[in-house]
Amino acid sequence: MTKYQDPKPVKISLTEWDELYDRIPKEILGQYKYMRELPDISKSYMSKISEHFQGGDRRLGSLKYDNSLASLRLWNFLLTEEERLSDWRSAGKKLFGVMKDLGTIPVMVYSSDRGVAFYPDGAWWIPCVMELSDELFKIADEEGIGEDACPVRATIGAFINQKHFPIPDLCIAAVGSCCSDFSAIMQRIAGLGHKFLWWELPYRKDSKSWYRHGDFIKLPNGELCPSSLVSFMVQQLTRVKRGVEEEVGKQITDEMLSKSIKKANRLRGAVYKLRSLSYGTIPVPAAALELLICEMIVIHFCSDSEEAILVLEHFLNTVTTRVKNKEGILPGNPFRVTWVNPVADIKMMNLFEELGGCIAGTEYLFSHALEMIPEDIPPMEALAYMVLSDPMIGSAEYRARRIIAEVKKYKAEGVVISRIPGASHCASEGHIIRDIIKKELDIPVLDITVPSLIDAGLTSLKTRIQAFFEILAFRRSIKN
Repeated sequence: MTKYQDPKPVKISLTEWDELYDRIPKEILGQYKYMRELPDISKSYMSKISEHFQGGDRRLGSLKYDNSLASLRLWNFLLTEEERLSDWRSAGKKLFGVMKDLGTIPVMVYSSDRGVAFYPDGAWWIPCVMELSDELFKIADEEGIGEDACPVRATIGAFINQKHFPIPDLCIAAVGSCCSDFSAIMQRIAGLGHKFLWWELPYRKDSKSWYRHGDFIKLPNGELCPSSLVSFMVQQLTRVKRGVEEEVGKQITDEMLSKSIKKANRLRGAVYKLRSLSYGTIPVPAAALELLICEMIVIHFCSDSEEAILVLEHFLNTVTTRVKNKEGILPGNPFRVTWVNPVADIKMMNLFEELGGCIAGTEYLFSHALEMIPEDIPPMEALAYMVLSDPMIGSAEYRARRIIAEVKKYKAEGVVISRIPGASHCASEGHIIRDIIKKELDIPVLDITVPSLIDAGLTSLKTRIQAFFEILAFRRSIKN
């Protein structure tokens, strides 16, 4: 049997990946679903990352990549989602565009073998990946949604030009406790005539608000919640389930939901182990960019629930081997930082490491998608628990506590809060989180805005990060 051994861990360029790719036996590449020609599909999926670059994903040319086979598989899985969705539709599956909810409704959709869920709001990264050649922001501007709105405004452009993903058979959209930018954008998309199913996402008060009431439950995130709110959430999710059933033409049973929950927990378990190994180990075994992708895949399986598990377990096995062999992908002893909010430009994760940092804990706005879903209660109730664990429907103080827990768990030396330009929830939330962290932990916090493309502001970003690291270096010297 043909075997392949990864080279010594290091970050490489796109050109270097092409050279390494040519040395990987084709028998090895042929084992992986989205790196070979499938018998029921007339075309092959792109296997080289450079093929996606040539296809228009220009940002890939300026990134640095993990040089493992597992990383290549991860990137190919991520970059073939558009093709995968088209193939699912050709195969007769119903496509559900899930909006605002992060990590829960897809578990319900994937319980049926007739449905596939994806997040159209992921279009907010397209202007970065395609370096604005997609013109999605231009379309949004023409629709009256300008730069004062979050980059998620690219989603309306993607629905209008229909070049980046198939139009969903049904959009399932949460309203209520939702950022105002995306709430307005979802309504504008619905106004274009697309089929929508709306459901209510309630606000979750802090635990201390419920201590005077005896009828409450404890959520997977540790927060307390009144039982009445859980009942309300089950009713809302039941409406969603009926909408999915109507679309796929088949009932979704509790047994089907339970199987899907187990599958989701297997994926979440792999990411939990991956985070624990990667964020808690020196030398650092995995880079920030690939880890960001791994966490993002959890929220919707990247449109293939079976392959998502295999891809992330492959990457986990690679990281486990590196830790065992004490191999790191970053040099020396980088500054350990907990990162808050996903970045608008993925190149930022490369830049941060190039300047001497590493990620030690994250809070990317969907921490509830990383929690294990309860398997010992009715499945609809379990999904209700996960919805109510969403950090975005609670207070900024709750998010601050989550971040503080990450700092303590992974022994971070500082915190970076990366603001999303134009995002309504970033206007005051960052200040609140920063002040709480400083008060509770007495560690440095850097509050920066990361634009959709960092090139124009690169000098300023470098200066601020370098100054931040100088503070961390000084604090290290005092401790030593």
